[in-house]
Amino acid sequence: MKKVFVCIPTLSLAGAEKFVVDLALNLDKEKFEPYVIVTSQLRESSLTRLLKEQDIKIICTGGKEKIVSLINEIKLWNIYRPDIVHANIGSILHILLPTVLYRTPRRIYTFHSSAERYFEKSLIKKLFFLWALKKGNFTAVAISSYVRQTIIDSLLIPENQIKVILNGTDLRRFTKIRHNLKDKQSFTYITVASFSAVKNQKMLIDAFSIVAAKYTGVKLILVGDGELRKDLETQVNLLKLGEKVVFTGRRDDVENFLAKADTFVISSKIEGFSLAALEAMAAGLPVIATKCGGITELIDHEKNGLLVPNNSAAGLARAMELILQNQEMRVVLGENAKEKAKLFGIRECVEQYENLYLE
Repeated sequence: MKKVFVCIPTLSLAGAEKFVVDLALNLDKEKFEPYVIVTSQLRESSLTRLLKEQDIKIICTGGKEKIVSLINEIKLWNIYRPDIVHANIGSILHILLPTVLYRTPRRIYTFHSSAERYFEKSLIKKLFFLWALKKGNFTAVAISSYVRQTIIDSLLIPENQIKVILNGTDLRRFTKIRHNLKDKQSFTYITVASFSAVKNQKMLIDAFSIVAAKYTGVKLILVGDGELRKDLETQVNLLKLGEKVVFTGRRDDVENFLAKADTFVISSKIEGFSLAALEAMAAGLPVIATKCGGITELIDHEKNGLLVPNNSAAGLARAMELILQNQEMRVVLGENAKEKAKLFGIRECVEQYENLYLE
Protein backbone atom coordinates (compact mmCIF):
# COMPACT_ATOMS: atom_id res chain seq x y z
CA MET A 1 0.00 0.00 0.00
CA LYS A 2 1.35 3.40 -1.02
CA LYS A 3 1.29 6.41 1.30
CA VAL A 4 -0.17 9.48 -0.41
CA PHE A 5 0.32 12.99 0.94
CA VAL A 6 -2.44 15.17 -0.54
CA CYS A 7 -1.36 18.73 0.27
CA ILE A 8 -3.45 21.91 0.47
CA PRO A 9 -2.93 25.23 2.35
CA THR A 10 -6.31 25.14 4.15
CA LEU A 11 -9.55 23.16 4.33
CA SER A 12 -11.90 26.09 3.88
CA LEU A 13 -15.12 25.56 1.94
CA ALA A 14 -13.85 26.20 -1.60
CA GLY A 15 -13.43 24.27 -4.83
CA ALA A 16 -9.85 23.01 -4.58
CA GLU A 17 -10.35 22.09 -0.94
CA LYS A 18 -13.50 20.09 -1.77
CA PHE A 19 -11.56 18.33 -4.50
CA VAL A 20 -8.80 17.32 -2.07
CA VAL A 21 -11.31 15.90 0.40
CA ASP A 22 -13.28 14.04 -2.28
CA LEU A 23 -10.03 12.61 -3.62
CA ALA A 24 -8.86 11.41 -0.20
CA LEU A 25 -12.27 9.91 0.60
CA ASN A 26 -12.56 8.01 -2.67
CA LEU A 27 -9.04 6.67 -3.24
CA ASP A 28 -8.89 2.87 -3.34
CA LYS A 29 -7.91 2.07 0.26
CA GLU A 30 -6.53 -1.32 -0.75
CA LYS A 31 -3.90 0.44 -2.84
CA PHE A 32 -3.45 3.82 -1.19
CA GLU A 33 -3.22 5.22 2.32
CA PRO A 34 -4.13 8.93 2.04
CA TYR A 35 -3.04 11.69 4.41
CA VAL A 36 -4.30 15.25 4.04
CA ILE A 37 -1.46 17.67 4.76
CA VAL A 38 -2.58 21.24 5.57
CA THR A 39 0.38 23.57 5.10
CA SER A 40 -1.08 26.79 6.49
CA GLN A 41 -4.10 27.06 8.78
CA LEU A 42 -6.37 24.27 9.95
CA ARG A 43 -9.82 25.15 11.23
CA GLU A 44 -12.71 22.81 11.96
CA SER A 45 -15.17 22.62 9.07
CA SER A 46 -17.51 20.20 7.39
CA LEU A 47 -14.55 19.06 5.28
CA THR A 48 -12.44 18.15 8.31
CA ARG A 49 -15.41 16.31 9.79
CA LEU A 50 -15.87 14.26 6.62
CA LEU A 51 -12.23 13.17 6.73
CA LYS A 52 -12.36 12.30 10.41
CA GLU A 53 -15.51 10.24 9.94
CA GLN A 54 -13.59 8.08 7.47
CA ASP A 55 -10.49 7.92 9.70
CA ILE A 56 -8.35 9.83 7.22
CA LYS A 57 -5.50 11.51 9.03
CA ILE A 58 -5.23 15.31 8.80
CA ILE A 59 -1.83 16.79 9.65
CA CYS A 60 -1.23 20.54 9.88
CA THR A 61 2.35 21.72 9.40
CA GLY A 62 1.61 25.45 9.52
CA GLY A 63 3.37 27.59 12.09
CA LYS A 64 3.55 31.26 13.04
CA GLU A 65 6.88 31.54 11.24
CA LYS A 66 7.80 30.06 7.87
CA ILE A 67 10.88 28.40 9.33
CA VAL A 68 8.67 26.62 11.88
CA SER A 69 6.44 25.30 9.07
CA LEU A 70 9.47 24.12 7.13
CA ILE A 71 10.87 22.28 10.14
CA ASN A 72 7.47 20.65 10.72
CA GLU A 73 7.33 19.50 7.10
CA ILE A 74 10.84 18.07 7.14
CA LYS A 75 10.04 16.16 10.34
CA LEU A 76 6.82 14.87 8.82
CA TRP A 77 8.53 13.57 5.68
CA ASN A 78 11.24 11.97 7.80
CA ILE A 79 8.67 10.09 9.89
CA TYR A 80 6.26 8.95 7.18
CA ARG A 81 8.39 8.78 4.00
CA PRO A 82 5.43 9.13 1.58
CA ASP A 83 5.47 7.29 -1.75
CA ILE A 84 3.39 9.94 -3.50
CA VAL A 85 3.08 13.69 -2.95
CA HIS A 86 0.15 15.47 -4.56
CA ALA A 87 0.35 19.24 -4.08
CA ASN A 88 -2.49 21.69 -4.70
CA ILE A 89 -2.56 25.50 -4.90
CA GLY A 90 0.13 27.17 -2.77
CA SER A 91 1.12 24.05 -0.84
CA ILE A 92 3.88 23.33 -3.36
CA LEU A 93 5.78 26.32 -1.97
CA HIS A 94 5.88 24.52 1.38
CA ILE A 95 6.50 20.92 0.44
CA LEU A 96 9.03 21.13 -2.38
CA LEU A 97 12.12 21.01 -0.14
CA PRO A 98 11.14 17.94 1.96
CA THR A 99 9.85 16.18 -1.18
CA VAL A 100 13.23 16.61 -2.89
CA LEU A 101 15.23 16.06 0.30
CA TYR A 102 13.58 12.70 1.02
CA ARG A 103 13.35 11.76 -2.66
CA THR A 104 9.61 11.12 -2.75
CA PRO A 105 9.22 8.85 -5.80
CA ARG A 106 5.99 10.24 -7.33
CA ARG A 107 5.24 13.96 -7.42
CA ILE A 108 2.05 15.56 -8.74
CA TYR A 109 0.91 19.18 -8.85
CA THR A 110 -2.66 20.12 -9.84
CA PHE A 111 -3.35 23.57 -11.29
CA HIS A 112 -6.88 24.55 -10.24
CA SER A 113 -6.93 27.83 -12.15
CA SER A 114 -4.97 29.68 -14.81
CA ALA A 115 -1.25 29.21 -14.16
CA GLU A 116 -0.36 32.89 -13.95
CA ARG A 117 -2.67 33.34 -10.95
CA TYR A 118 -0.27 31.28 -8.85
CA PHE A 119 2.67 33.61 -9.24
CA GLU A 120 1.07 36.77 -10.72
CA LYS A 121 3.81 39.46 -10.66
CA SER A 122 6.25 37.47 -8.50
CA LEU A 123 9.26 36.38 -10.55
CA ILE A 124 10.55 34.36 -7.59
CA LYS A 125 7.36 32.29 -7.40
CA LYS A 126 7.40 31.79 -11.16
CA LEU A 127 10.98 30.50 -11.01
CA PHE A 128 9.94 28.26 -8.13
CA PHE A 129 7.17 26.67 -10.23
CA LEU A 130 9.49 26.34 -13.22
CA TRP A 131 12.07 24.51 -11.13
CA ALA A 132 9.47 22.21 -9.56
CA LEU A 133 8.02 21.22 -12.95
CA LYS A 134 11.20 21.11 -15.03
CA LYS A 135 13.83 19.98 -12.52
CA GLY A 136 11.89 18.78 -9.48
CA ASN A 137 10.08 15.97 -11.33
CA PHE A 138 6.57 17.21 -10.54
CA THR A 139 3.96 16.14 -13.08
CA ALA A 140 1.62 19.01 -13.96
CA VAL A 141 -2.12 18.29 -13.98
CA ALA A 142 -4.62 20.79 -15.38
CA ILE A 143 -8.31 20.65 -14.46
CA SER A 144 -9.32 21.73 -17.98
CA SER A 145 -7.87 22.23 -21.44
CA TYR A 146 -8.03 25.97 -20.81
CA VAL A 147 -5.84 25.64 -17.72
CA ARG A 148 -3.41 23.45 -19.66
CA GLN A 149 -3.01 26.18 -22.27
CA THR A 150 -2.21 28.76 -19.58
CA ILE A 151 0.54 26.45 -18.27
CA ILE A 152 1.97 26.17 -21.78
CA ASP A 153 1.78 29.93 -22.35
CA SER A 154 3.13 31.15 -19.03
CA LEU A 155 5.60 28.41 -18.06
CA LEU A 156 6.52 27.02 -21.50
CA ILE A 157 5.85 23.44 -20.40
CA PRO A 158 5.34 21.17 -23.45
CA GLU A 159 1.75 20.05 -23.97
CA ASN A 160 2.70 16.36 -23.82
CA GLN A 161 4.04 16.86 -20.30
CA ILE A 162 0.74 18.16 -18.93
CA LYS A 163 -2.08 15.80 -17.96
CA VAL A 164 -5.68 17.03 -18.14
CA ILE A 165 -8.00 15.53 -15.53
CA LEU A 166 -11.40 17.20 -15.33
CA ASN A 167 -12.81 17.68 -11.86
CA GLY A 168 -15.60 15.46 -10.57
CA THR A 169 -18.10 15.62 -7.74
CA ASP A 170 -20.18 13.24 -5.65
CA LEU A 171 -23.37 13.28 -7.69
CA ARG A 172 -25.28 11.35 -5.02
CA ARG A 173 -25.67 14.54 -2.95
CA PHE A 174 -27.94 16.02 -5.61
CA THR A 175 -30.02 13.12 -6.92
CA LYS A 176 -33.00 13.82 -4.65
CA ILE A 177 -33.33 17.50 -5.56
CA ARG A 178 -36.61 18.32 -7.28
CA HIS A 179 -37.44 21.81 -8.47
CA ASN A 180 -40.87 23.43 -8.59
CA LEU A 181 -41.42 23.99 -12.31
CA LYS A 182 -44.85 25.56 -11.98
CA ASP A 183 -45.36 29.29 -12.35
CA LYS A 184 -44.38 30.98 -9.10
CA GLN A 185 -44.69 34.42 -7.61
CA SER A 186 -40.92 34.56 -7.13
CA PHE A 187 -37.84 33.63 -9.10
CA THR A 188 -34.51 32.87 -7.43
CA TYR A 189 -31.00 33.17 -8.83
CA ILE A 190 -28.13 31.67 -6.86
CA THR A 191 -24.34 31.75 -6.94
CA VAL A 192 -21.78 29.93 -4.79
CA ALA A 193 -18.27 31.37 -4.55
CA SER A 194 -15.78 33.13 -2.33
CA PHE A 195 -16.27 36.89 -2.29
CA SER A 196 -13.22 38.02 -4.24
CA ALA A 197 -12.42 40.26 -7.17
CA VAL A 198 -11.93 37.33 -9.54
CA LYS A 199 -15.41 35.96 -8.78
CA ASN A 200 -16.84 39.39 -9.67
CA GLN A 201 -20.02 39.35 -7.58
CA LYS A 202 -20.06 43.14 -7.94
CA MET A 203 -20.94 42.73 -11.60
CA LEU A 204 -23.54 40.09 -10.75
CA ILE A 205 -25.26 42.45 -8.31
CA ASP A 206 -25.23 45.20 -10.96
CA ALA A 207 -26.84 42.79 -13.44
CA PHE A 208 -29.39 41.66 -10.88
CA SER A 209 -30.34 45.27 -10.15
CA ILE A 210 -31.26 45.69 -13.83
CA VAL A 211 -33.52 42.63 -13.66
CA ALA A 212 -34.99 43.61 -10.28
CA ALA A 213 -36.00 47.00 -11.67
CA LYS A 214 -38.36 45.18 -14.08
CA TYR A 215 -39.52 42.18 -12.02
CA THR A 216 -40.66 42.54 -8.42
CA GLY A 217 -40.57 38.85 -7.50
CA VAL A 218 -36.89 38.13 -8.12
CA LYS A 219 -34.32 37.14 -5.49
CA LEU A 220 -30.55 36.61 -5.50
CA ILE A 221 -28.85 34.23 -3.05
CA LEU A 222 -25.13 34.73 -2.51
CA VAL A 223 -23.59 31.66 -0.84
CA GLY A 224 -20.06 32.23 0.41
CA ASP A 225 -17.91 34.73 2.24
CA GLY A 226 -14.64 36.55 1.82
CA GLU A 227 -12.69 39.77 1.87
CA LEU A 228 -15.21 41.72 -0.25
CA ARG A 229 -18.32 40.89 1.76
CA LYS A 230 -18.68 44.35 3.33
CA ASP A 231 -18.19 46.02 -0.05
CA LEU A 232 -20.88 43.83 -1.59
CA GLU A 233 -23.28 44.46 1.28
CA THR A 234 -22.71 48.20 0.84
CA GLN A 235 -23.39 47.89 -2.88
CA VAL A 236 -26.65 46.03 -2.22
CA ASN A 237 -27.79 48.72 0.22
CA LEU A 238 -26.91 51.57 -2.15
CA LEU A 239 -28.94 49.88 -4.90
CA LYS A 240 -31.81 49.38 -2.40
CA LEU A 241 -31.82 45.63 -2.96
CA GLY A 242 -31.69 44.65 0.70
CA GLU A 243 -34.97 42.70 0.60
CA LYS A 244 -34.05 40.88 -2.61
CA VAL A 245 -30.44 39.82 -1.97
CA VAL A 246 -29.57 37.20 0.66
CA PHE A 247 -26.06 36.65 2.04
CA THR A 248 -25.89 33.17 3.57
CA GLY A 249 -22.21 33.03 4.53
CA ARG A 250 -20.24 29.84 3.96
CA ARG A 251 -22.46 26.78 3.98
CA ASP A 252 -21.85 23.03 3.97
CA ASP A 253 -25.44 22.30 2.88
CA VAL A 254 -25.28 23.99 -0.52
CA GLU A 255 -27.58 21.36 -2.02
CA ASN A 256 -30.43 22.67 0.15
CA PHE A 257 -30.04 26.16 -1.32
CA LEU A 258 -29.75 24.82 -4.85
CA ALA A 259 -33.05 23.01 -4.31
CA LYS A 260 -34.76 26.36 -3.64
CA ALA A 261 -33.30 28.12 -6.67
CA ASP A 262 -34.35 28.42 -10.30
CA THR A 263 -31.08 29.34 -12.02
CA PHE A 264 -27.38 29.27 -11.12
CA VAL A 265 -25.20 32.23 -12.13
CA ILE A 266 -21.42 32.54 -12.47
CA SER A 267 -19.99 36.02 -12.94
CA SER A 268 -16.27 35.17 -12.65
CA LYS A 269 -13.47 36.80 -14.59
CA ILE A 270 -11.53 33.51 -14.56
CA GLU A 271 -12.57 29.92 -13.80
CA GLY A 272 -10.36 26.88 -14.19
CA PHE A 273 -13.38 24.57 -14.39
CA SER A 274 -15.92 25.39 -11.62
CA LEU A 275 -17.03 22.69 -9.24
CA ALA A 276 -19.80 25.03 -8.10
CA ALA A 277 -21.28 25.04 -11.60
CA LEU A 278 -20.95 21.26 -11.83
CA GLU A 279 -22.82 20.84 -8.53
CA ALA A 280 -25.58 23.15 -9.75
CA MET A 281 -25.86 21.14 -12.99
CA ALA A 282 -26.01 17.90 -11.00
CA ALA A 283 -28.91 19.47 -9.09
CA GLY A 284 -30.72 20.08 -12.38
CA LEU A 285 -30.27 23.84 -12.54
CA PRO A 286 -29.62 25.71 -15.77
CA VAL A 287 -26.42 27.77 -15.53
CA ILE A 288 -25.73 31.26 -16.81
CA ALA A 289 -21.99 31.89 -16.90
CA THR A 290 -19.48 34.37 -18.21
CA LYS A 291 -17.09 33.05 -20.85
CA CYS A 292 -14.35 32.74 -18.26
CA GLY A 293 -11.85 30.09 -19.27
CA GLY A 294 -12.57 26.47 -18.41
CA ILE A 295 -16.28 27.02 -17.81
CA THR A 296 -16.81 26.77 -21.59
CA GLU A 297 -15.75 23.10 -21.39
CA LEU A 298 -18.65 22.45 -19.03
CA ILE A 299 -21.39 24.72 -20.37
CA ASP A 300 -22.69 24.23 -23.92
CA HIS A 301 -24.37 27.49 -24.93
CA GLU A 302 -28.14 27.17 -25.30
CA LYS A 303 -27.95 23.41 -24.64
CA ASN A 304 -27.34 23.10 -20.88
CA GLY A 305 -26.84 26.76 -20.03
CA LEU A 306 -26.17 30.23 -21.36
CA LEU A 307 -22.77 31.87 -21.90
CA VAL A 308 -22.42 35.65 -21.78
CA PRO A 309 -19.57 38.11 -22.39
CA ASN A 310 -17.06 38.46 -19.57
CA ASN A 311 -17.45 41.49 -17.29
CA SER A 312 -20.67 42.73 -18.92
CA ALA A 313 -23.47 43.48 -16.46
CA ALA A 314 -25.82 44.33 -19.33
CA GLY A 315 -25.09 41.05 -21.12
CA LEU A 316 -25.55 39.04 -17.95
CA ALA A 317 -28.80 40.85 -17.16
CA ARG A 318 -30.18 40.02 -20.61
CA ALA A 319 -29.49 36.32 -20.08
CA MET A 320 -30.98 36.42 -16.57
CA GLU A 321 -34.13 38.04 -17.95
CA LEU A 322 -34.35 35.61 -20.88
CA ILE A 323 -34.25 32.55 -18.64
CA LEU A 324 -36.74 34.09 -16.22
CA GLN A 325 -39.24 34.67 -19.02
CA ASN A 326 -38.92 31.25 -20.66
CA GLN A 327 -39.95 28.34 -18.45
CA GLU A 328 -39.66 25.82 -21.28
CA MET A 329 -36.05 26.88 -21.84
CA ARG A 330 -35.29 26.50 -18.13
CA VAL A 331 -36.69 22.97 -18.06
CA VAL A 332 -34.74 21.84 -21.13
CA LEU A 333 -31.48 23.47 -20.04
CA GLY A 334 -31.84 22.05 -16.54
CA GLU A 335 -32.49 18.52 -17.76
CA ASN A 336 -29.56 18.70 -20.17
CA ALA A 337 -27.35 20.12 -17.42
CA LYS A 338 -28.14 17.17 -15.17
CA GLU A 339 -27.27 14.73 -17.96
CA LYS A 340 -23.99 16.51 -18.70
CA ALA A 341 -23.06 16.41 -15.00
CA LYS A 342 -23.24 12.62 -15.03
CA LEU A 343 -20.04 12.62 -17.06
CA PHE A 344 -18.17 14.11 -14.11
CA GLY A 345 -18.66 11.68 -11.24
CA ILE A 346 -15.99 11.67 -8.55
CA ARG A 347 -14.97 8.05 -9.17
CA GLU A 348 -14.09 8.76 -12.80
CA CYS A 349 -11.89 11.63 -11.68
CA VAL A 350 -10.24 9.68 -8.85
CA GLU A 351 -9.47 6.68 -11.06
CA GLN A 352 -7.47 8.91 -13.39
CA TYR A 353 -5.42 10.18 -10.46
CA GLU A 354 -4.90 6.63 -9.19
CA ASN A 355 -3.52 5.64 -12.58
CA LEU A 356 -1.26 8.69 -12.58
CA TYR A 357 0.02 7.86 -9.10
CA LEU A 358 1.04 4.40 -10.30
CA GLU A 359 2.80 5.48 -13.51
